[in-house]
Amino acid sequence: MPRISAVIASSTAAAVALASLVIVPAAGAALPSNRDKTIVPGVSIGGVKVGIGARKAVATWGPSDCAQAADILCHYEASPSSANFNTGNTAFELTGGKVTVVSITSAYDFDRARNRVPLFSRALTKYKTADGIGLGASVAQVRRAYPAIRGRTFGGGIAALYTLGRGARATAFDFAASNGRLRLFAIRIGRSGV
Repeated sequence: MPRISAVIASSTAAAVALASLVIVPAAGAALPSNRDKTIVPGVSIGGVKVGIGARKAVATWGPSDCAQAADILCHYEASPSSANFNTGNTAFELTGGKVTVVSITSAYDFDRARNRVPLFSRALTKYKTADGIGLGASVAQVRRAYPAIRGRTFGGGIAALYTLGRGARATAFDFAASNGRLRLFAIRIGRSGV
């Protein structure tokens, strides 16, 4: 287990929360076709490791156009016919042709009382850490699996952001504004790190 010691600044929390919603030049595809559904905090999601090249990342997750640009967000959506991030997705961000961020984000249901309610019954919930933590896990479950995790809760408990690791490679755990369930894993490296 990586050493755990980061405390999150408000600006970092906002940046990570927005990372799953960033609208930049992007190339989309269906969810990854590989069978690896492992999340290794600080290292990889579904076999895509931070620091690898674009071609290797695309070869790992399946066909996409995203390796053709050095700086791009490449997302694989639960519903590829919808060109937005509300259906749930896995993604990696390329900077200089290398993966600097790899993430997995839950889908949303916008019809429930006009709130963004995460949906956890999608194929994305199959992605898990060795400790069984995946999308839909509660703050308490993540704390039990990673006792020294650091972070904070926002808005009187409606959202929370916790980080595992420090500096060069950190894993963000972003909890939903409703029901306190994990909705985003983001592993970042370099200056864009948590």
